[in-house]
Amino acid sequence: MRVYLALKYFEDQRNRPFVEEASRALAQRGLDVYCVARDLEGWGAVVVSPRDLMRASLAALQGCDVVWVDLSEKGVGLGIEAGYGHAIGKPLLITAPRGTEVSTTLTGIADEIVDYADVTEAVAGVARFCHARSNQRLP
Repeated sequence: MRVYLALKYFEDQRNRPFVEEASRALAQRGLDVYCVARDLEGWGAVVVSPRDLMRASLAALQGCDVVWVDLSEKGVGLGIEAGYGHAIGKPLLITAPRGTEVSTTLTGIADEIVDYADVTEAVAGVARFCHARSNQRLP
């Protein structure tokens, strides 16, 4: 199952450890995580124009099975990715550090919201959400 991870990216890559740890843990559970900063931009090694970035992001959203939006930091791009994923019928999971306020618009389109204390709890929520959806598709 392909999971599109939407989260706010930083030039200093401060959330790279979260992405890498979560991706490794989810891969061990049979889930393939796509992350724009890592898989398209190579953590800043590849410069992509804003137009090409959005085209590639929307194509990746179309090709995924689940959209995972992490709200450890908020950003406009997250709303675009979440809204587009919802509009094309992708299951939408929101994860947020415990105590983070989730907007009413994201709450309104999310299939599930998981709060977490650390990356291990976030991964457990993502895995549970994805496996529940893959079980729904079984004959």
